[in-house]
Amino acid sequence: MNEIIRSRLKLWTHAFRGLGLTRAQWWCLGTLSLVGQDEGIIQTDFAKIMQVKKVSMGVMIDNLEALGYVERRIDPRDRRAWRIHLSPAGRTAIVHMLKAVEKRVPELNAGISESELEIFERVLVKMRDNLDKIIDKQ
Repeated sequence: MNEIIRSRLKLWTHAFRGLGLTRAQWWCLGTLSLVGQDEGIIQTDFAKIMQVKKVSMGVMIDNLEALGYVERRIDPRDRRAWRIHLSPAGRTAIVHMLKAVEKRVPELNAGISESELEIFERVLVKMRDNLDKIIDKQ
């Protein structure tokens, strides 16, 4: 499983190389596009989702902001908090990433039937749920 994960990360890093992003940066942008679509997300909440320390997330956001991919905005409900939003350039980068993924998915799934993919997805969801239960008990 680890080998598959590493190979997929290498594939996507290569596919996204034109964006000038590190693996951590494109992972962060992709996650932000899922969790902070309209209202953005509070920076400390985003750090929890990304499973990194607040300081590390701050540095990551600093770098992505310097590249023009994200924007920090004051949270209108709590002026002490920053909400992180994709910038227009960040949204363009996400479109590029999605096109690169769409291009590679048929190759990635070659020789695997739809029913096999559905079973695989159900198994992964069950494993994730089991892991969440184990972690919650700790």
